[in-house]
Amino acid sequence: MEKNKLLVVYNTCGISGRDNTDYYIKAIRSILSQDFKECRVVISSCMNPAPQREKLESEFGDTVSYCYIDDLVPVNISFNKAVRDSIKEFGAFDGYLYLDSGLIFQKETDLTSLYDLYKSGPYAMASARTTTDSGMLAWFNCVRCEEAFESDMVIPVGKALNLHAQIFSPELFGAYGNLIPDIFASYCTESTFSFLCAAIKKKWIVSKDVVLEHAWSMDGASSGFNPNGIIAQHMPAWQHLYGGPRSMVEIIEDPEGISSGFGYEEINDVMHHDPSQFDEDGYCKNTRLAEFIKKNIFMSSEYFDYDTMTSTFINNE
Repeated sequence: MEKNKLLVVYNTCGISGRDNTDYYIKAIRSILSQDFKECRVVISSCMNPAPQREKLESEFGDTVSYCYIDDLVPVNISFNKAVRDSIKEFGAFDGYLYLDSGLIFQKETDLTSLYDLYKSGPYAMASARTTTDSGMLAWFNCVRCEEAFESDMVIPVGKALNLHAQIFSPELFGAYGNLIPDIFASYCTESTFSFLCAAIKKKWIVSKDVVLEHAWSMDGASSGFNPNGIIAQHMPAWQHLYGGPRSMVEIIEDPEGISSGFGYEEINDVMHHDPSQFDEDGYCKNTRLAEFIKKNIFMSSEYFDYDTMTSTFINNE
């Protein structure tokens, strides 16, 4: 059976010190019970202690693969690393599904439905909905958010939803060298997603039908990077970066970003995009935006080298 239609990466984190292994097992079982079998499942484990990892291996054995990361990194980076190592082991995939550790599929057809939606149009991202922490109210200021999903929703340029269950396309990898922007330490990554898509003339769609059970912040919000402490020290969350050569202030004040249509954290009026740089389909009219994004919100190997991370990939094919 062809298994490279979809890479499913279940992302766990042990930095908080919590032992959520029993929940992980329940969640991974819900993945393996899906009727969509043309996929590979990888557990991406960032700094989970050995007993937790051993319990997962005892439970799932060779039905999944494992990417063990022992460096203190944000989940954007640990996910990118799991994807990169999976491509080395298995080859490229048609899509890459990010799952946070607090998610459980509710119907056996959910994965098929989400994949079919992703493949149904010009989509570089396709998201499932979640029972909690979607960000819908904050981003769209809706009184009855359910009414917004009488049909699948294409996210407009400058808007976003929180990242929980989302397929990313190989076109994103080709354009930017990774799937998720990796300069961020904690918040605000999602506010860039619509621009990643528009810059390569693709869209971001959210399913009306696929709704996953979600345990809010189960492994801790931005564990290891103290986002609440950062805010208490009077650094705005939107300035909290992990790495790269520039500050976020420098990035958003760059004339090239402004003229190419980049926007950032519009929900908090940090940087609004120039609508004249996008056509009626929401596609960017210029090629400069993709270049600006790759240079500024993804790190080159000069600033972060994925190949030197302390990690182990266990291929159980």
